[in-house]
Amino acid sequence: GDLLQYTSPGIRSDKEIVLIAVKKCDTALGSAAPEMQADKEVVLTALERSTYPYQFVDKDLKQDDDVVLAMIRHSDAHFSLATRAQRASKDFIRKAVALSGGLLTQVPEFKDEKDIVLAAVKDAGYVIRDASPRLQIDNDIRLAALISGASELVPVDMSFYDLAFPKELRKNKPFALQAIKQNAFVYKYIDQSLRGDEDLVFHAVAQKGQLLKIVPERFQGEAVYVLAAVKNCGAALQYASTERRKDSTTVLEAVTQDGFALQYADVTLQADKKIVLAAAKQNILAFQFASSKLPRDEEVKKVEQEYRIAVENQKQNNQDDSENYSYGGSMH
Repeated sequence: GDLLQYTSPGIRSDKEIVLIAVKKCDTALGSAAPEMQADKEVVLTALERSTYPYQFVDKDLKQDDDVVLAMIRHSDAHFSLATRAQRASKDFIRKAVALSGGLLTQVPEFKDEKDIVLAAVKDAGYVIRDASPRLQIDNDIRLAALISGASELVPVDMSFYDLAFPKELRKNKPFALQAIKQNAFVYKYIDQSLRGDEDLVFHAVAQKGQLLKIVPERFQGEAVYVLAAVKNCGAALQYASTERRKDSTTVLEAVTQDGFALQYADVTLQADKKIVLAAAKQNILAFQFASSKLPRDEEVKKVEQEYRIAVENQKQNNQDDSENYSYGGSMH
């Protein structure tokens, strides 16, 4: 709560104390001394938490560029606070759209300013549609929009990709490589002719291992690509070839990243003590995928006991959640 309201005027004027207070409580700025409400550092610190403290900001500071931008950071609806001069300022608009790219729709007079459009699409790729026709075909703009906007789920409406990643660029390896290095999901939209390119495949799976699922089959059996994938997504082991799932180095990397990847390992490795213990270390519940053929020495027995305790705790938590839900539901 706001303890500042119960303190002496001297404390309410102490900047160090007020800074601590506004970091912890939205209403604290309202209890601070007037000179603190007019102190830019204090105000910006308060606005990092929420927009609520804005009502307590000194009136001469409310239209300060940085204060208005701090509000826009929370919601582009606060662009309404911008003055006429700020709305006409190229520098201010560039900073504003960098915080909330969707604001480009509200400032059509800047849609042909490359630095402003670039800042906007870096935050929200879809606003490439609001750029001028000249900038919609600018490859710097297209690249930034694609990096920002390419998603894992392929949309029904492909109009964004038609603008940011037209057919000729989907066949352009240098462009595709630049994009994939910064957003691996771009791989999903490249031309079929590039799907088997080793550089593109490696950079894609090295960032998002789950993409191993859609790369050409030969890569699912090559150690360098599978290892790159499971290092960042252990579950990608499920998309690896049978041979790779029998490889102890590959499987160890996978279970170290995600213990549950043990379920995708070859049965012989589910009985490998080193691998099973590595999986259980990452997630004790992964022990459920250990083979019944795993030698039960003292170390394994200890882990198995920890697993049984974890299972019981999980059951109890689920039961408590169910009871709380039922109790809450009966109140309606």
